[in-house]
Amino acid sequence: MAAAHQRRSAVPLSVALLNKQSIGGAAAILLCALFFIVVVPAINDSVQGEDLTVGTSLAVGEDLSVNPPPGWVLDEDPTADSTILINSGAQMVITPATDAFTTVADQITTMATSLADDPDNSWVVTPPTTFVTTAGDPGATVTAQSKESATQIWIVSNGDLQTTLVLSSPLAVWDGVVDSANAIAASVNFNGGQLP
Repeated sequence: MAAAHQRRSAVPLSVALLNKQSIGGAAAILLCALFFIVVVPAINDSVQGEDLTVGTSLAVGEDLSVNPPPGWVLDEDPTADSTILINSGAQMVITPATDAFTTVADQITTMATSLADDPDNSWVVTPPTTFVTTAGDPGATVTAQSKESATQIWIVSNGDLQTTLVLSSPLAVWDGVVDSANAIAASVNFNGGQLP
């Protein structure tokens, strides 16, 4: 008995496990591995949306374009009126150009007051600031943070047309996306339907 037991253990375990009964299990494990290596990444890529080409203008409606930096992905939602960009769990919503009805300073002050008075969230709101886009148009922005999330709103106008951009982000990724979000706002270009 001891000799028989000794003979069985003399065969390496890897060889002993290979027999006709283990082929089905090995095939199942292989198929499962292929699913996670090939299929899951393909599904992830299709769900994420369209990758944006760096340096290429992205049309937002008919009269507006922006240039998203690396890391931003277009959310393909056919029901959305606005353009939605996603980066690391943060989301930026860009409205198409509409007729301007007041100054960007007045609008951003209204937005800041609305955030401060939000009954559903305890926002800490920064004072609004102004900026100028690379196309030379005036803009204004305000930032608000709560315990778990942050938001930033930009309003840009060329006098005739205006747009609003809203960034919503978990605090955990805020520092990694806010600079590139500011770059998107600075790239706003009212182009009358003509992309550069």
